[in-house]
Amino acid sequence: MKYIFTLLSLLMICPLFAQENTPAPSLEELAAKIGRLEKNAERMEKRAERWDKIAKHLPEISGYIQLLFDWNEDKTDFSIKRARLNLQGDLLKDKLDYRLQLEFASPKIVDAFVQYHPMNELNFKTGQFKIPFTIFNTSFKPASYEFIDTPTAFSKLVGGKDLCGVNGANRDLGFNVNGRLFNLISYDFAVLSGSGINTKDSNNHKDITFRMGVHPMKALTVSGSLYSGKSGADKTTRDRYSAGVQYEGTRLILRGEWIGGKTGMADLTSEEEIKPLKEVTSSSWYVSGAFRFVKKAQVALRYDTFLQDTDFNNSRQTNYTMSLVWNPVKHFRAMINYTYVDYAGSSPFFLHFKGGNNRIGVMVTAQF
Repeated sequence: MKYIFTLLSLLMICPLFAQENTPAPSLEELAAKIGRLEKNAERMEKRAERWDKIAKHLPEISGYIQLLFDWNEDKTDFSIKRARLNLQGDLLKDKLDYRLQLEFASPKIVDAFVQYHPMNELNFKTGQFKIPFTIFNTSFKPASYEFIDTPTAFSKLVGGKDLCGVNGANRDLGFNVNGRLFNLISYDFAVLSGSGINTKDSNNHKDITFRMGVHPMKALTVSGSLYSGKSGADKTTRDRYSAGVQYEGTRLILRGEWIGGKTGMADLTSEEEIKPLKEVTSSSWYVSGAFRFVKKAQVALRYDTFLQDTDFNNSRQTNYTMSLVWNPVKHFRAMINYTYVDYAGSSPFFLHFKGGNNRIGVMVTAQF
């Protein structure tokens, strides 16, 4: 063992003596090495420049997932509420950009549009995007909203459970013109297919929507919207209108809107086997407030009521919701919601419900 150790020690020391006996390089050899290093540095610099040019055109990648536990008096359920991947980038710096947002929880393309914005006062957008209708739909961000679910007023007249039967997910295909005037007034005008996301138009009529907002201060928005459309192959009425106000401060958020509409749908009050169509006039509103009492926690309250048919007061649904939101770290949030759902009574529109219903939801959101 002693001999092996001695041999290994000699093997380690020999290179040191060899280095000491190695003659110093000549000036010509040093100059050659420096030349090779300079060429390598130039090649690396050119590669870095090429990569920078490529990187400028690569999309920014972001996304989030939302996991939900839902309990009510009828059932309990675990679900993936949303799992979205977002890609966006510039095609022409500060002038032309694009966005592609994919949903994996129930696979579909959510957003797919190109925007051209030559100036703040006049911008153009084409593709599939959020319908510019109501304050809620223009400012609603699922990953940062104070509640788990949207107000009934919104989901029934704008969102994915629209009375007309369109699975819109509050988006549509079309063309949009928008801008901001004098940093005080914002506007949106859009021509839409009216058939919802990822769906070809079922008629030759195009829906039209217009929204205007007034911003007397940065945190305050007063807005009104109009929507005129036809739904389905039989071109049933789908008209909507709204007015609302929103204050979104650092710690306090206040939001309220009235949404009304006329919808062509089957007359459920008819005793005929084949239900004739009728125009149903709906009226709804919601008001909500959220307060961040500490840096990482927020409490919110919301009242929303939806009268599906103004001719039948017992077609009303009213929700009372309380939400507690906790943000322990930057890209993670957890919330718990309690909702009491109050149905006006048994009616042709709510045949399966009587009285009220308690509901508790727990949801976590992780972003990247």
